[in-house]
Amino acid sequence: MREFRTQLQREYIKQRDLTADVMPAVNRFLVALEALCAEDPRFHLGSTKNLYLYAEDRLLSYVTVGKLTTPDPVLKFTPRPNVDLKEGTRFDPRGLLRRPLNQLVMKLDGYRAGWAKHKDIEGTFWFTANAPDKFFDATLDLIRTAVD
Repeated sequence: MREFRTQLQREYIKQRDLTADVMPAVNRFLVALEALCAEDPRFHLGSTKNLYLYAEDRLLSYVTVGKLTTPDPVLKFTPRPNVDLKEGTRFDPRGLLRRPLNQLVMKLDGYRAGWAKHKDIEGTFWFTANAPDKFFDATLDLIRTAVD
């Protein structure tokens, strides 16, 4: 198996750091993703302004942080990348465990509480600043099991 390394661009790091005050749970999640990649070589990140989350040679999710200056900042997970993937990696249409992530949101009542939205056809999820820490903790657990 080819060895991949996490590569984070300055523009992404700046965007991530801006979430600390506006979306602290999101900030902790993004920092935890970086730590996961440092601990487990099966996972790696790439970035421009946004984040590409990989497990080995496949893209798990394209993660964007947006609208930080509006009343409703969001974190978006989508299986569709915005630009080219890292060399040697591939698009995975299953993306970030679409069904388990949806089940997790439903278990935590995220749709009804309004901190989560989902487009079933595209497999895209949006999470607001009100998403609880326990959601992000459980999402990290889902990611860890993505290659098991």
